[in-house]
Amino acid sequence: MVVPGVGAEVVWDDEGQRVTFEGGHMRAATREFVHLDRILDAQDAAGVDVVVLCPWINLAGRQCDRQNEVLASYVGDRVAALGTVDCDRPEQLEELMRDGRLSGVEIAAAPGGHYLGHERFEGFWSVAEETGSFVFIHPSSHGFAQPALQDYYLWNTLGNPTETAFTAAHMVVSGVLERHPDLVVTLAHGGGALPWLRGRLRRAYEVQPAARARLDEPPDVSLRRFYYDTVTHDVDVLRGVLDFAGADHVLCGSDYPFDMGSESPADIVRALGLEPREEERVLGENALELLGRKDRKRGVIDVDHEALRRSIELAWESRRKGNHPFGAVLADAHGRIVLEAENTAETEQDVCGHAELNLIRLASGRYSPAFLEQCTLYASAEPCVMCCGAIYAGSVRNVVYALSAREFARAKGNSRKALALKIPSAETFSHGQDAVTVSGPHLEEEALAPHEGYW
Repeated sequence: MVVPGVGAEVVWDDEGQRVTFEGGHMRAATREFVHLDRILDAQDAAGVDVVVLCPWINLAGRQCDRQNEVLASYVGDRVAALGTVDCDRPEQLEELMRDGRLSGVEIAAAPGGHYLGHERFEGFWSVAEETGSFVFIHPSSHGFAQPALQDYYLWNTLGNPTETAFTAAHMVVSGVLERHPDLVVTLAHGGGALPWLRGRLRRAYEVQPAARARLDEPPDVSLRRFYYDTVTHDVDVLRGVLDFAGADHVLCGSDYPFDMGSESPADIVRALGLEPREEERVLGENALELLGRKDRKRGVIDVDHEALRRSIELAWESRRKGNHPFGAVLADAHGRIVLEAENTAETEQDVCGHAELNLIRLASGRYSPAFLEQCTLYASAEPCVMCCGAIYAGSVRNVVYALSAREFARAKGNSRKALALKIPSAETFSHGQDAVTVSGPHLEEEALAPHEGYW
């Protein structure tokens, strides 16, 4: 979207829409680029329920306050929006996310001429991870000065996806996604050329020290942490992206309002013939979660605090009864607590008597899978691998926890009372067919208190 008064002039003439910017003219934006009501009319025609507005990439980083305020003013039931910041000033991103109206930012593939794995952006990535910011990476257009790309529209068809691959690969091999595994980063145009180069990145990691100098894990691990949009214009190509990344890491995109966009973005997704649940995720649920419209990584609403504190109270009660200090509660889609459970490992001499597992045993006998899919499990501590398996099998698809596994391990020290595999719950859930929303840690100091002096 072009915000007026930021450096681009948009007019309609006999040839269509013309964008004037820095002395040049652009006609690739063939549909409404400025006025929200007309943009929403176009989305109605395309069958789109919720639109995500973001700045025109050529204006990224310009007059950020003005652009962000205008975009934020449009946010509502049908509209989410991403803003823009100077990537060298991470405090801008902190302020944007603290305001709460925008879900994140769109950034160019090479701000200031540097690809996104450059160490100058480390502060930006740290803040993006801490705040749960949705970061959308878009090629800057004409990102390469190769003369051949100026012929036959290759600057767009070849240059743009190649620029995306450059910057995303730079992030991978420089270790950005290893250092910040909870980043929410979406790549335009199905990741460009990146998914198809993963074999070469993997081979280089295996045989070249330089290619693994900043990596502890194979590059595929980082590549699967990215999210990819569907703008590939080829069903087979999109199927390849889905096969690699998984249905929970692909988002329906349109590239509106450009000539290379799709007038009916859902069509290519439906042409894949996915399972209904996978199709639902790609068409909308993934985006709603990542954009904070289902409370993913956006801080905790009041009912979450209440539920989390109840789980911590149950952890204290469990400790008083001689059990390990853990508790869990289940809340329905309206936030009402419908079930509670404590740890019973000691009193029942049951190594599987974890609070979350006890809760799922109760829930699965009482409620239907359809009901449980809409519920949220709140745990006083991050669920272990065993409990994650029970939660997943029990059809609960939303998990919020207080104490992280890392902090619990520190509190427990060398005690062998509660042995656990050191695998983050989000990573465990990522291997499932259905996506599970995970949010935490929250209220860690309060959640740590029942463990002090116990282990």
